Amino acid sequence: MSDKKFVIVKNVELCWAFLAEPNTKGEYASGKYQVDLILNEDQKHLLETLQFSNKQKIKDLGEGRYGITLKSTVKPQVVDNNKMPMTDEAIGKIGNGTIANVRVVAYETRGATFLGLSSVRVKSLVEYNGGSINDLFDDDEVPTESVTDDDDDLA
Repeated sequence: MSDKKFVIVKNVELCWAFLAEPNTKGEYASGKYQVDLILNEDQKHLLETLQFSNKQKIKDLGEGRYGITLKSTVKPQVVDNNKMPMTDEAIGKIGNGTIANVRVVAYETRGATFLGLSSVRVKSLVEYNGGSINDLFDDDEVPTESVTDDDDDLA
């Protein structure tokens, strides 16, 4: 492939975004910038037009949804809906469910074609809040009356 081919996947859902700095922690650390795209059927077909290697998979998530992980060794350009560059701090707040347009590039390495991450335009931000243990329990959801342990209900 002499020229790199690319497509722009519009209004795609993002998950597990590592766009401000590479994914370097945990069991699945790649050492690269990366993001998972949650695709619908049309978006899946658009990516398939790039004819990439079967070594890179689009996973069937069920209910007409598909997932693929895109990576890059180079920091992708990330802009807001007005095409203004986002700061690393703002990029770090991109949470699961954010909707974006993503430029996907097809590149050749080791005799195979793979899909990589080029740039992201955030259309609708879902802010990542860090997910502390305190977020798991909302005091408003705690019943105000006491709960009794009645073994008779278990019989």
